Amino acid sequence: MTTASASNRRNSVLSTIRPALAYLVSIALTKGLSLVTVPVFTHYLVPADFARLEVFASLIEFIGLVAALGLADTLFRFAASDGDSHGQARVASGLFGAGLLTAAAISTAVLCGGETLKAGFGAGFSVLAFDSALIGAALTGVITLPLAWMRFSQRPMLFMGFTVARGLAQTLLSVTVLSQGYGVDGVVFGNAMIEFISAAALIFWQFNSTGISIDRNSLRRCGVYGLPLVGASLAMFAVGNLDRWFLVNYVEPDTLAEYALALKLALATPLMIQPFLLWWYPLRLSWLRDADGPARNARAAGRGFALLVASGVFVCFAGAEFISLLLPSAYSGAAAFLPAIVFLCGLNELSGFVNVGSYQGDNGYRILAINIAAAMIALIGYSVSIPHFGVWGAIASTALAQAARVVFFIVAGSRSQAMPVPYGRMAILAAFAVIVVAFRPEVSNWWVIPLYGLGALLICNLVAIVLGLFALPTLRAGFSRWKTS
Repeated sequence: MTTASASNRRNSVLSTIRPALAYLVSIALTKGLSLVTVPVFTHYLVPADFARLEVFASLIEFIGLVAALGLADTLFRFAASDGDSHGQARVASGLFGAGLLTAAAISTAVLCGGETLKAGFGAGFSVLAFDSALIGAALTGVITLPLAWMRFSQRPMLFMGFTVARGLAQTLLSVTVLSQGYGVDGVVFGNAMIEFISAAALIFWQFNSTGISIDRNSLRRCGVYGLPLVGASLAMFAVGNLDRWFLVNYVEPDTLAEYALALKLALATPLMIQPFLLWWYPLRLSWLRDADGPARNARAAGRGFALLVASGVFVCFAGAEFISLLLPSAYSGAAAFLPAIVFLCGLNELSGFVNVGSYQGDNGYRILAINIAAAMIALIGYSVSIPHFGVWGAIASTALAQAARVVFFIVAGSRSQAMPVPYGRMAILAAFAVIVVAFRPEVSNWWVIPLYGLGALLICNLVAIVLGLFALPTLRAGFSRWKTS
């Protein structure tokens, strides 16, 4: 290898590592902080209040999904097809203008319908906190688009700085209001204030970066590409969150709190692969313009899945110890739900590794159709199984819907652009991980489970390397030399 080619390779590796490290830090210090606050929340809130806060949070997420307007994916799709930097900035400017219009419209709508929403979700919240939270959720698109533009325009350090500051502010404020006795009302109002400040700062930054415009072409793109993605997101909300709206009528508040806690801890599974996804998602459609794009995306999908499996194994063992050692005994039942919910998180993330081809079109109707089909499976399952089996009925119904969604994306994506995703090797690794988690020892010694979990994690990573999903450069070079000798 020549000196020039070696230097180019090192530069290429560094150009990949640097943004990944920035995203890693931003995720670790923001989303990770939400896990740190779990002991605080469980210390100051009884299970019934914890469950009430989680059900209200699902309403906020529902409004946020509508307000997001699919702006991030729309930006990635249409800015990627425009190779000129000025053209890409025009795309971002127009989409941000559409996001501001959407925020204004949704804020008006939720305030007008506030009494109806409060009747269903507002028990125990003040009018000020409730309305502030609804408006904060309506600003989701105003926050999402600038963050997506930072990622697309390769500004990972700026992305890291903003997200870390925002996450730290939310965490400190939540801990403060709980310790001062303001309860769930204080948490809701405080987080809404952080959203207002974040939106104001990002509006200022986006205006200076790309300007803000409103044009017919951007509105059309939001209509034909973004709105179907909103529908697809709402359909996935039905799969991942609507079960709590069923469960609240059929299970005790303490059981719902345990389930909600297990869901919160299981979210660490995709959290640990977020740096990879934050780097890969804005690039994967651009790669498809290259001759080796499908193969490159397939390799990335294999690596990401191997990271996902390792993350899931870690969360299963670390989460159980976390519940046992750090949380009040009133929440101990969450450990029984954790492995199954980690599996659900894995299925949900798996769709992201196999759906690249489905996002290639000029509209989002294919994605909408797939997610609606999965949502129908989930809703039918919830209505039939939850009254009889409670939380386990919800888990089984979600698993069936998520598995169907993965299959639908594989079939639809292969028709658009076939990609050599290593499904067989991914299935072997997943089966191995399920086995090591299912047969974990049942012992009372606190140190046995962490030791077993560490061994299981190392073995899963070794299996991924043997299967070729992880490819260590030294091993790859040695194997290549061995084949040619």
